[in-house]
Amino acid sequence: MNQGVREQFDSHDFEQAVWASFFGHISVVERMDNENHLAAFLTRMASNKVIDAGRRAPVRPAQNGAHGEIRDVVTDHRRRISQPT
Repeated sequence: MNQGVREQFDSHDFEQAVWASFFGHISVVERMDNENHLAAFLTRMASNKVIDAGRRAPVRPAQNGAHGEIRDVVTDHRRRISQPT
């Protein structure tokens, strides 16, 4: 994970997001032939969660404000969805 993501999230955040999505896609899981497919599915899902969080992290470094304080340059204004992705 890049530093911006590490500062904002704990690995347990991603673990919970993966399990929430897992149970949201249970019909896909039921069609899997073996545990290797399940492991690959969970790995890819976790990777996608981390990548998505990295995309939402600020891309530009913070700039100094008038009094030297650091402020965020990029703000994520997308609507937060409570449903699993």
